[in-house]
Amino acid sequence: MALRVLEGTEENLVMAAACILAGGVIVAPSDTNLALTLNPWVDAAIDRAFAIKKRPADSGQAGGTLVDLAAAVRQVGVTVDYVLRGAAAGTSKSSTIVDLTGRPRILRQGDITAARLNAVANVFPAMPVE
Repeated sequence: MALRVLEGTEENLVMAAACILAGGVIVAPSDTNLALTLNPWVDAAIDRAFAIKKRPADSGQAGGTLVDLAAAVRQVGVTVDYVLRGAAAGTSKSSTIVDLTGRPRILRQGDITAARLNAVANVFPAMPVE
């Protein structure tokens, strides 16, 4: 597959959205960094995202950090349908991922700390509130 980097024009956003709806996988700006973006109701797209990240589908979240366009292109550029040009929204890390299926625990530490989470809901009582 050839690398296809798109500018964030209205026409390209419509094309990227159609790709996602049809089960494609793209890299797009997110609230933190750049992210693999897909239709979560298309099993083949989910399987493809895990394959792109070289992780088994039963391993939970796909992991990895696409911190900027160069990193995204280097890490996954030719394995996705499109890369939408864009930048992180003022953060330095990926999202903080919290597992609430049992005793709350942080699976991946991002810019949001346990103390900041406690300021909203005291789920990490051993951590001080900021």
